[in-house]
Amino acid sequence: MLAINGKWLGHSLTGTERYATEVTKRIVAEMGCEVTVFVPKSASVPSWLDSARVIRSRFDGIVFEQFALPLLSLRYHLINIGGPAPVLKMRQTVTLFDASVFRFPETFTRSFVFFYQLMYKLVAHRAINLVTISDFSANEISDVTKIDGRRFTVAPCGSNHFSGLTAVKPNFDVPEFFVVCVGTLAVRKNLVPVVSALVMADIPTVVVGVAGISSVFRSGQVGLVMDELLTVPGRLRDEEIAWLYDRALALVFPSVYEGFGLPIIEAQIRGCPVVCSSRPAMREVGRQSVEYFNPESPGDAVDLVLELQANAVHREEFIRAGKENAARFDWDQTASDILRVAQANRPVSGDRRARR
Repeated sequence: MLAINGKWLGHSLTGTERYATEVTKRIVAEMGCEVTVFVPKSASVPSWLDSARVIRSRFDGIVFEQFALPLLSLRYHLINIGGPAPVLKMRQTVTLFDASVFRFPETFTRSFVFFYQLMYKLVAHRAINLVTISDFSANEISDVTKIDGRRFTVAPCGSNHFSGLTAVKPNFDVPEFFVVCVGTLAVRKNLVPVVSALVMADIPTVVVGVAGISSVFRSGQVGLVMDELLTVPGRLRDEEIAWLYDRALALVFPSVYEGFGLPIIEAQIRGCPVVCSSRPAMREVGRQSVEYFNPESPGDAVDLVLELQANAVHREEFIRAGKENAARFDWDQTASDILRVAQANRPVSGDRRARR
């Protein structure tokens, strides 16, 4: 019997929660009441889970996941799609997204680093099957946990959750010519130097990110002066982000470390060209469909944006290539790959083949 760890339900929608939501939707659509979803006490249960068997625990947080969940799922093979997994559980498929807590520990609290590093190492060695989102992440997690990277099944993110969206204009105005940046103020996201360079080059920029990002920009802590060139609305709905992608000159994605880089294919599927950091995960996802720059040289990003503005034919080439690239990444296939591994209920050799 199969069960899903529903701890992520009710959290704000970040890349991890997006992955868990899109994959679980499809597993539930295929299996219905044959799959059980265990959720913590305070979880918000969406309507698309109506056809599944949902069991709510009396506990939340770490107590739910590390103590209650192993008991609740004793007779089940547990699928973990949205972050941490119970270290005491062995019959489980676990998704590990990246090694950022090892590579950039200074961007997290000490308690968070201690827990996640320990959890990654224990779970990686105990779980029956391991899933991750890119070959790059498989290699990174293998390196920091000292496990055989061939144990991973690579099940990448999809783009089709953005392809069918009805765009909705956000509650602010933008000029005819602008670029979009998506991210947080975490150091590895590299937003501050690149956004600063874009604004200094008189390129109107919309920065979409987590709540609170606008107050940091407005306070001057990052050395930016808020003016008509910089719009920082914070968190937006998918439909509003789609509206921006539909009209932006480009997405500028400057991150120095990602497990995948989901905004790349979200922008591409909407016909928005991407100017992106040249780090390995982004190259794996974007292939030849993206304009790459050295993330340590923000001026290079500016030059590529200006080139797209000046050369409409060149921009159209990247729009076409981007749509073809994004179409490789499909949530249905990702969910199918994870379900196949979990249903085997035994160690499965990782499938490290890239999506065609």
